[in-house]
Amino acid sequence: MASDKNVTALRGGPVLMPEPNAGCIAYLRDLLAKAESGEVVGFVCATLHGDGLSGHTIAGMIGPNTLLGAVEMAKADLMDRMRERD
Repeated sequence: MASDKNVTALRGGPVLMPEPNAGCIAYLRDLLAKAESGEVVGFVCATLHGDGLSGHTIAGMIGPNTLLGAVEMAKADLMDRMRERD
């Protein structure tokens, strides 16, 4: 990993350096174990990267509609938590 001495922001702003998040790592390890056992067979994930950008991925089985319902529930939960923070 590069140190902030090797990275320069284009407009002179702060340089974000990613740091591991223990809660995220623990959850992903648990999820991987469930996938390896066959308990989890499909996955939709939104990610927040160390540089402040976000992404998403879809892997494995993507049906039935209950997966879409879970995504909507996650969206509502995330919006509630963001409102509480503000």
